Amino acid sequence: QKYWMPITSYCLYRLSRLPKHRKHLIKVMLANLVTHQRIHTTHTKALALVRMAERIVGIAKKVNLGNDFARRQLSVWIPSETIREKLKLEIAPRFESQRGNYSRVSKLLYYRKGDKAPMRYI
Repeated sequence: QKYWMPITSYCLYRLSRLPKHRKHLIKVMLANLVTHQRIHTTHTKALALVRMAERIVGIAKKVNLGNDFARRQLSVWIPSETIREKLKLEIAPRFESQRGNYSRVSKLLYYRKGDKAPMRYI
């Protein structure tokens, strides 16, 4: 018999890591995505990152409206003050009128050499 599990406690992409390590990996990739505007990574990491990036941009839009709780949420996921400022001042205003689909995953025409993992651009 299967047990019902709430969606909030279930991680869609486990990435073969423990929850603490997975959260740290997503934080680092988010910081790199905000800093460089584009990164390339494996397919599953890209899908996990896009889910979180969509949430972070939505939170940054709320911060620009003056929401204090959203500011604290943003500081949990992006600890660096300079990256948070770049997100609030450059990226969030770009998507002010848009209600989602802030990022896109593009397929690369090659696979990683060591394990043939499909690579993607975000």
